[in-house]
Amino acid sequence: MWARLSTESDLEDIARIDPVAGVDADRRALVSQAIAQDGCWVAGRGNLPEGYLVLSHRHFFGRDFVSLVVVKGSARRRGLATALFQAAETSATTRQLFTSTNQSNRPMQALLETRGYQKAGVIDHLDPDDPEVVFVRYLS
Repeated sequence: MWARLSTESDLEDIARIDPVAGVDADRRALVSQAIAQDGCWVAGRGNLPEGYLVLSHRHFFGRDFVSLVVVKGSARRRGLATALFQAAETSATTRQLFTSTNQSNRPMQALLETRGYQKAGVIDHLDPDDPEVVFVRYLS
């Protein structure tokens, strides 16, 4: 398994991993901007990326924030998200790294807790009847 910073040449592979990035101009722009700012990682087990992560540097109250993690459905539960988070944690520019997920996304919450993230709060009204849970990890 591997994880590396993505480049513009990865954009089409990312669009295949993430159906939203394939059709939504805003998502594609977010990913493209993250690539340009060295804030996008891809990971895989073979030659092609099977997952990606977007890290926004200092955009969350002056702290780094993982705003998006997507792993291809057929590649889930094989360590790709862990590899992506490890890469983000290693390259974070702040002592605290934040991320969030919906309250209904139990697999993501389990991954975060395994990696040492702590619940930091809840934001209501982003998605109907599914609050956003914010997590933080203190990095050394």
